[in-house]
Amino acid sequence: MLEKAESQERSDRGILCAKCEHLNVRGANQCSRCGSHLYISCVNCGHRTERVRTRCDHCGRKLHRGLFQRYGRRIKANLSLTPLQVILFVIGIAIVFGFIVLVASVPMPSLF
Repeated sequence: MLEKAESQERSDRGILCAKCEHLNVRGANQCSRCGSHLYISCVNCGHRTERVRTRCDHCGRKLHRGLFQRYGRRIKANLSLTPLQVILFVIGIAIVFGFIVLVASVPMPSLF
């Protein structure tokens, strides 16, 4: 309840930038200091919400993805292996395994 009162007071004075924390005039779409967008649209309901908020005012869905979600999607999008890459990977693993077996079979010199 206190957070909502603070939010209402802040929005009466202006819109806070999520990037540089500059207080912009009401009705602005971009920060006058850094140029960052001040609003974000909810992917669930499309409601326009201040970017500093973590959840949509209308439906309550999280507005921002976490660090692992952001980079996880990038990795999955770029992860398209060709058959040649898979074969080279298997050959590389076999070479490393063979080297480990070779080193393990060499007798260790005694120190005493």
